[in-house]
Amino acid sequence: MTSSSPIFVVIICLIASLTAYIIQKIAKPSPTTTSRNATIDGLRGLLALGVFIHHSNLWNQFLTDGLWEKSRSNIYNQFGSIRVAMFFMITSFLFISKLLNEKEGGFNFQYFLISRVYRLMPMYLFSLALVFILIFSVTQWQLNTSIFEQLQSVFYWSTFAAFKHPLINNYPLTNLCTGALWTMAYEWLFYFIMPLIALFIFNKTKPVYTLIAVVFILLFLRFHTFVVYYVYEFIGGGLVAYLMYKIKLFINPNSKLKEIISSILLVGCLLLFLRYDNARNLKCIFLLTIVFGLVARGTTLFGLFNIKQLHFIGKMSYSIYLLHSVMLFAVFYYGVGFEEAKTLSSTSFCIIIFCLTPILMTLSYLTYTFIEKPFMDKSKAIINKS
Repeated sequence: MTSSSPIFVVIICLIASLTAYIIQKIAKPSPTTTSRNATIDGLRGLLALGVFIHHSNLWNQFLTDGLWEKSRSNIYNQFGSIRVAMFFMITSFLFISKLLNEKEGGFNFQYFLISRVYRLMPMYLFSLALVFILIFSVTQWQLNTSIFEQLQSVFYWSTFAAFKHPLINNYPLTNLCTGALWTMAYEWLFYFIMPLIALFIFNKTKPVYTLIAVVFILLFLRFHTFVVYYVYEFIGGGLVAYLMYKIKLFINPNSKLKEIISSILLVGCLLLFLRYDNARNLKCIFLLTIVFGLVARGTTLFGLFNIKQLHFIGKMSYSIYLLHSVMLFAVFYYGVGFEEAKTLSSTSFCIIIFCLTPILMTLSYLTYTFIEKPFMDKSKAIINKS
């Protein structure tokens, strides 16, 4: 078995689902409320596991070749780019749907930012602290840059790398610890564009909100290499939200024929992706928009997205997203050792990842319960009081 094998993916998903089931039995968390977007909740859980699986595969290549680059497998390359695109589409779909469904109430950018900061900042800062501790530990707690540069690094990373994502303490393997944190910059770009989207939907918004949005966009363009395909992915999710709002395309839960046809169409679109080595082209984004639209309107992919354990994993997806890279680096640097890890057989590497899967699930549940959820509840209380 290798980390590029489909069996590797299946086993990790099964272990994660079993762990989620055991956690639910032991901890008895409050039940997941039935959501209008239940299939998206299931998709989010699968995507969270996909991030972990994709980076595990890249780690296998890194330990073998010493290079952190795209996978040699087209399937895994697509696995990586599709999950980024899907997360962007989910973000766009959910918030634009919220704007459309609350059109009469208007858009309060202040409350929106409060909810986003309380939702994302605490867990992000916790994971970032782990990254800094880990990197400074690896570099023997010695400053490899000036104090000013260290403070700059702290600032840039603590602002979700919205402007820069520099090396931490000049450590060349910083990206192995931070993983996919670079995507957070595009999430915040979307959040700050929300006043402009609200202006388009409502035909009015506060001028100060528009000014803030324009300033952030200009700063983003100043510091980032702009990748237009990510914008197209946000547009895809927004387009699905708009179409669903206008024509109310939902699958009849009692129509098994529609579900089967939609699931077959979804699989067919995914198979077409295999013609490309990544999703950064308009054809793939178009196909992905169709796939996401099918999921958003209720396609369960033959029942897969209705699995309760996937919904539970979806609740913890942000913690999984932030913690997995730190865990992988710590295990292979301190637990196994880079030199020893290079000699691992493919099977031994896979077994290590299998053993790490329940640990990641458990840690993510704990951070969700004790960091994410309390601050989410606090933001709701602040907004409701206001």
